[in-house]
Amino acid sequence: MNNSEMNNMNRLFVSQVFLLVIILTRGPIANCEGEKSCEACQISGVRSAKYKIARKLPGPKNQLIVDISINKNSFTRSGLSALACQLSRDFQKETKLLVRIFDNPKSAKRYVSRWEQEKPPGWKEDEISQKAYYMQDAELNQRSIAWYNDPLNKKGETSVHLCTP
Repeated sequence: MNNSEMNNMNRLFVSQVFLLVIILTRGPIANCEGEKSCEACQISGVRSAKYKIARKLPGPKNQLIVDISINKNSFTRSGLSALACQLSRDFQKETKLLVRIFDNPKSAKRYVSRWEQEKPPGWKEDEISQKAYYMQDAELNQRSIAWYNDPLNKKGETSVHLCTP
């Protein structure tokens, strides 16, 4: 073998090792439900719900907490998956993010956590209005959206995990 052939073989070997490292570090792409959901929202024409930002708050450990509201009709699996894709794009620069998703814009503005000692009148209405949440942690390479069957008690959670965009 001459030098040119050796160089080509070395490049091929390095590129194969590089590809293997990417596959091993990112995990099994084909089994990632969220990636299918993101593709579905782009391919099948499912559009993300329009959302309104009610407020942004600083959270623990440099986390940003965003309260948004969407139309009540958007609380479907495909609608929330499309919303998760949109939030992932809109907040891609945030390292740690929690988006609480409400079906009532007034509740999104005045929401007080159920763990707070002093709750204003009507807090249960606001708690019920928070029907879903989106979380992203760029350091752990995780993005997911979840919604509750029982929003008041935050029980019966269903979630969709997204792959890296």
